[in-house]
Amino acid sequence: MTSAGPSNPLPPYWDVDWDRDRESWPEVRRSIALGALEAHQWLREQASQQTLDLECVQHLHRMMFQRLFPRGAGRIRGPAPAFLPYESEFGRYKGTHYLSVPVECAVLFTTVTRMVQDLDRLFGEMSSSMHHDEVISAAAYTHCELVRIHPFLDGNGRTARMCITYFARRYGLQSLTYSRPGGEYLQAIATWLQIQKIEHFVDYLHVPPGQQTGSA
Repeated sequence: MTSAGPSNPLPPYWDVDWDRDRESWPEVRRSIALGALEAHQWLREQASQQTLDLECVQHLHRMMFQRLFPRGAGRIRGPAPAFLPYESEFGRYKGTHYLSVPVECAVLFTTVTRMVQDLDRLFGEMSSSMHHDEVISAAAYTHCELVRIHPFLDGNGRTARMCITYFARRYGLQSLTYSRPGGEYLQAIATWLQIQKIEHFVDYLHVPPGQQTGSA
């Protein structure tokens, strides 16, 4: 759910005031599936050489959602006119205030870039199991912080999960796939949102694909 900020509100249009009930429409589900397929294919080809920065994440979001809300796809929340001046709520949580989203995204992806550089450097310098654990921790942190910030008007969960796929593709791990996850996945996110403990989500990612509660 989104709402306009107190200043410089955008004129309403359907691809900003997105109705989640539309996700049940067959044509919408086909569009989401096609966008996800394109994003997965792009990561399969590009993850090994592409830095996971904000521009990359915006590109993934645009690929997945440009057919559904073209004027919002790939654009983050923030002060107008460069960004979308909307607040965001998900469940009983609120995303970062829109005025702070660009700065928090910059901080997040500075950290993520450093983590990826460290993972690249450490590959071959530590055991495969230890490196695997470091990759999982980096993927979990990136995912959970992206969900906490909620930089986009919609599609934040799918985009955050696509970031997990980035780490899987770059470092040769088995990808996780989801439709609308629940169960342990949502509980692990809630642990991060409430008390900033990443271990719950790390443990969740360590479970083999297909065995996570709520995955599809």
